[in-house]
Amino acid sequence: MNFKCNTDVMLDLLNNVMPIIAPKSTILVLQYLSFDLEGNLLTVIATSEDLTIKTSIEVMGTEDGKILVPAKKYSDIIRSFGKSGEITFNADQDNQEIQINYAKGKYRFSGLDWEEFIQTDHLFGASPMDSTNAEEDAAEELKATFIKGELSYIAERNLFAVSTEEYNLAMTGVLFQFRLNKLTSVSSDGFRLNRFVMNKEENLFPEQYDVIIPSKSMEFLKKIESDCDMTVIRQDKAPKYLKFSYDDTIFTTRIITDKFPAYETIIPDSFSYTAYAPLNELLSATKRVSIFSNPDNKLLILKFTSDSLTLVAENEQTAENASEIVNCEFTGDEFEIGVRYDYFTQSIQHINYENPENQGIVEMKLNDPNKAYIIIPKEEGERFLMLNMPVRFK
Repeated sequence: MNFKCNTDVMLDLLNNVMPIIAPKSTILVLQYLSFDLEGNLLTVIATSEDLTIKTSIEVMGTEDGKILVPAKKYSDIIRSFGKSGEITFNADQDNQEIQINYAKGKYRFSGLDWEEFIQTDHLFGASPMDSTNAEEDAAEELKATFIKGELSYIAERNLFAVSTEEYNLAMTGVLFQFRLNKLTSVSSDGFRLNRFVMNKEENLFPEQYDVIIPSKSMEFLKKIESDCDMTVIRQDKAPKYLKFSYDDTIFTTRIITDKFPAYETIIPDSFSYTAYAPLNELLSATKRVSIFSNPDNKLLILKFTSDSLTLVAENEQTAENASEIVNCEFTGDEFEIGVRYDYFTQSIQHINYENPENQGIVEMKLNDPNKAYIIIPKEEGERFLMLNMPVRFK
């Protein structure tokens, strides 16, 4: 196996595939990249079993071949060369010895037999939607199209509310609810819940399909900077993986099959109070005042009056405290609620607007001080809302 390649091209490939390689794995071959050269086309596969990526680049090939390349060592070597220059890659498939030539240097190390790699054909073979079998043909509904930036947009509004606790596996991912021209994405860690709705003019989604995508997969998907097609891969007639195709790359992820909580029942139908505050003023004041909060309970008290909001924090252990008044329109006379300042800050940091007239205004909806409150862009709760549980302080 022999080819030449510019280092900037190889670096782009490594930036694409290396996030899939797990830092540690008990399965040796998962620490390797699969190299398959045919003519001038080099196809590379990386997998963690749950996540898999397959991508191709054009090189100057002189001898076809297949070999497994140690991912970290190869990546470290290529990155040390920088973006200018050319490498020559040569692999002896009899003894799995690899040599890279760059400028005046020669770098020799061992690979593995290509046949030892994890089987991935079922992820990249013919899609069920290409089948003429009537039973499999129903899978044709399970297809979605995303334009550039949409997956990143969804990820940014959900990932910070995903649970990191493995005891409830469903909540370690983001729920996607497809309804023809509407996609509702939901995330929750049990203390907060985010819901983001995307509406399309065309029917680019399945008629009705719910799926939970792991948070690690969402971290990868948010980096995709191209239009992307999603299809479902079935095993034993049940959805098992999602396949995302873009440019010259295919990314697959195992889906979470646990049932997501019935989040609709958590979101209140109505609210007793509504408050409007300037986004930048509220965010800056929150960051300053929260410095004085107790690090254990992270309590920040919000005191509303008809025309102001006072932020109060106190650390009983050090007898330190802080307060600051922010302009605010409030529908009631007086109201107090305790919040976790870190959750509160994250929520207002992720405010986005569809209506330019409401730019820069945070809307908060509240009921009882012991019940969940909601933060949304002003008058845009149908598109994006963030529900947080309060902190009791009395």
